[in-house]
Amino acid sequence: MKTKLLTAVLWALLLPGRRVLAYYDPGTQRWLNRDPAASDSPILRVAREPRHSFRTSRALRSGNSYWFVANDPADNCDSLGLWTLGGRLSISIIIWNWNIGLYLDSHGGCENQSSTGWGFTGGASVTGGLTATTAESVKDLRNTTYQAGASGGVPLGAQGEGNLVWGQGYIGGDFGIGFGVGAPISPQGFKCNTSPID
Repeated sequence: MKTKLLTAVLWALLLPGRRVLAYYDPGTQRWLNRDPAASDSPILRVAREPRHSFRTSRALRSGNSYWFVANDPADNCDSLGLWTLGGRLSISIIIWNWNIGLYLDSHGGCENQSSTGWGFTGGASVTGGLTATTAESVKDLRNTTYQAGASGGVPLGAQGEGNLVWGQGYIGGDFGIGFGVGAPISPQGFKCNTSPID
């Protein structure tokens, strides 16, 4: 009961002047009624604003108010939202970047992908890392992707990097460790073309 009361209070604080038309039970990690982003409510008008994700607008266009749980709200929950997670190997040399990795998504999809791109970094390195995004599926990671962040370490030896990654309708983070040569700390950014490996 306390959780439901806390949830109602948080909704009231986040949406002042709006009547809450949907309730979420964090204990079961499920909506107690239809997804508010896909219903005709004041929340819907907020969801149509440009700052909201491509994923949300796709759900709105589909007209399916249970789209967020693969059209099976009785058996599925969306505790983390839509996501992809991948492990990758990356080689970066001053203005060039190459990645190869295995990516999984929240629907059970799996795909090997490779990307090549141009940008800048403060040296040369080989790193292994993890990437997590809000993309609906691994297929959404294809085509043009961007990353911006920082890399650094000892001038000749251990290197680390952290990046914000994004593409059409998703955003995420990437963290890696490895070895290389370069500045103790350097900004970096790349625009890459990502494709599946057959």
